[in-house]
Amino acid sequence: MRGGSTVIDGRYDGAVVPRKGRFRLPRPSPGRIVALLLPVALLVGVAAVREGGSNTVERRYDFAPSADAYISSALPDVSFGVQPVVRVVAADDKTLRAFLRFDLRGVSGQVLRATLSLYPLSSSEYGVVVSEVAPHSWDERTLTFARSPRVGALVGNSGSVVAEQWTKIDVTRAVKGDGPLTLALTALHPPSTAYASRESALAPVLNVRVRVPTSNPPVGGDASTQPAPAGPGNQPTFAGFEPAGWSFARYSPAERPMV
Repeated sequence: MRGGSTVIDGRYDGAVVPRKGRFRLPRPSPGRIVALLLPVALLVGVAAVREGGSNTVERRYDFAPSADAYISSALPDVSFGVQPVVRVVAADDKTLRAFLRFDLRGVSGQVLRATLSLYPLSSSEYGVVVSEVAPHSWDERTLTFARSPRVGALVGNSGSVVAEQWTKIDVTRAVKGDGPLTLALTALHPPSTAYASRESALAPVLNVRVRVPTSNPPVGGDASTQPAPAGPGNQPTFAGFEPAGWSFARYSPAERPMV
């Protein structure tokens, strides 16, 4: 009650409203202004990035080897290019090294990642290292230790591998773009390790991911060459490829003979 007037819902019932109750907006601090405007700036930045990136797209290419073979220092003039496996070993009495060639047809743009998938038939604590190979024209039917390409810089390492489980190796540093690519597989320690070759049902696969302008039509690799999952229905076919006098079927993966 004030001067005969009654306050109802925050208002006086009289004709005059006191001026002292007038509402005023507080003046925001500079820090408050920044906090209010920062989300708006971030949204504008994200929109600009999306607009700028709309002209490119990622593509994936899967390549099976066009040739593969392994060589033996113990038999420097013998070729092992039509076997269902490629073998690697580093031992005092012999060295086995494998070579894989891929024809990277149609690969262009920025290479984001290249992954080599191998199917080991025996386990190894150390696995294999992968090296790039200088340009060299070789035939898997005639490749021998005495006439093998020169091995270059290391580009990947598998780490330990488990028998009959796919292993993937990052070999991005070796892939520059379109054209033939040869990779060498080398062991650092014994025992011998065998990997399914292109002559088997579980051939190696090189997967390449690139970023290209959206105007570039897809060319090259066939996605159907994806590594098949290991299982009873997807085991290597060795019939007709065993060296004379023995069979892969007679041995467990860890016991299979080394040529």
